[in-house]
Amino acid sequence: MSGIRIAGFEKTVAELSGISGRLENAQPMWDEVGGYLVVKTQNRFDTGTSPEGAKWPASLRALNGAGKTLIDSARLYQSITHNASATGVEVGTNVEYAAIHQFGGTIHAKTSKGLNWSYSAKGANQKSWARKMSVTIPARPFLGIDDEDQIEILAIAERYIAGGSDARQ
Repeated sequence: MSGIRIAGFEKTVAELSGISGRLENAQPMWDEVGGYLVVKTQNRFDTGTSPEGAKWPASLRALNGAGKTLIDSARLYQSITHNASATGVEVGTNVEYAAIHQFGGTIHAKTSKGLNWSYSAKGANQKSWARKMSVTIPARPFLGIDDEDQIEILAIAERYIAGGSDARQ
């Protein structure tokens, strides 16, 4: 280099170094993104809508007035979590029946006894039992990112880059 000094150069280099350092370990940013997405995913259970805004098909239990679709014990709802690293975030669940609800599909009985489950009929004080050899579950997507989420994720990233190690600053 020729040794020419540009006014503000040192400050700019220092700011760029700070940004670079924050991006080397962006785990706090991804942790905030993950927390945001967990709340948004749980909100979908409350509203019964997909990330695209489509209403979920009502479950038989919900149609019979015995609760909300995908919220019986609230196990799936409460299992939504995130795992942040320096390079990204995963949002999801470890509940074994989550995939059939997310993507839909057909469950076939493994034995000749069929699939059995109890349900409460609307207005009835006692439970009834259903038995089928197969059941088709419609897709009720709860995981995903909508346009609003994309905007918020970018806002979190901008705050993180501008404000230091904690995106919530």
